[in-house]
Amino acid sequence: MKITSIVITAGCACLCACGGGKENNTAAPEPAAQTAPAPAAQPAPDPSLDQALVTQVLFGSSTDVEALLKRGARPEAADRYGLPVIFIAAKAGNPVILDLLIKAGAGVNASVGVTHARDGAGYGGTADGTVVSYAAASGKVEALELLRDAGADLNGAAPGGTTPLMMAAENGRAEAVEWLLANGSFAGREQALAISRRFINPNDSYKKLQKLLAGEPL
Repeated sequence: MKITSIVITAGCACLCACGGGKENNTAAPEPAAQTAPAPAAQPAPDPSLDQALVTQVLFGSSTDVEALLKRGARPEAADRYGLPVIFIAAKAGNPVILDLLIKAGAGVNASVGVTHARDGAGYGGTADGTVVSYAAASGKVEALELLRDAGADLNGAAPGGTTPLMMAAENGRAEAVEWLLANGSFAGREQALAISRRFINPNDSYKKLQKLLAGEPL
């Protein structure tokens, strides 16, 4: 009798330990797959905002330029001749507008070739040059400083080979030539000197830049 009781007790213990005699082969649930969030859709460019930006850069309204950039105007917007707004700002030399465009992501090392177009207002187009070249052509030293500090290549050449020194020399910008040379811009120096000597009766600015380019004392 005692033996039977021991066997029954052992059997119950085994059943309890083994889950009541039933196999428990249920696998642990697999973790849910992580789904990456879909990228936010980029709004389509608004041509009217881009055109408004071109207008405000031309007329020098920094407040409106800043507002338009915040509303979605593209810093790479271009005028009807294909000239990006940063070229327009560099040529005008407005440091506030130029700084706004640079901070918005406009390319300081962009370049354009020669283009010609005709519309109801007459003839127009773009000159072969870089953003730095356009600032140099207008003698805008403050704009040149902003572009340099933003990482612009002061020796960069446009598709047609025009360099900042060449454009500064062609337009008689002695102050720009002096600044460029002082900041390590030497590309096209000989061509710039040759360009400056094409003028039969050069004014004082041309005479000064000729001496600078030739390395002669002023």
